[in-house]
Amino acid sequence: MNELLSSNGLGLDFNFSALFFGFAFGIFGFSIFRKGRRDGNIWQIVMGLGLMIYPYFVSSTLATIAVGSVLLLVAYAKR
Repeated sequence: MNELLSSNGLGLDFNFSALFFGFAFGIFGFSIFRKGRRDGNIWQIVMGLGLMIYPYFVSSTLATIAVGSVLLLVAYAKR
């Protein structure tokens, strides 16, 4: 029973740094998404959704920072 309750028993890896950066990029994504909806800019809506959703699929801290930074730069360049 203890194996099922531990995070490794479920195949999940809870890394605080990855969770923190995923949360931070999610907040930026929500802000970009709202601005895109207000302005009617589909590109910002897509980038905002991408920033909010990708942390669910990336567990490494370095990968979380790299993907989030690239998405933020693309969203900033296409504004």
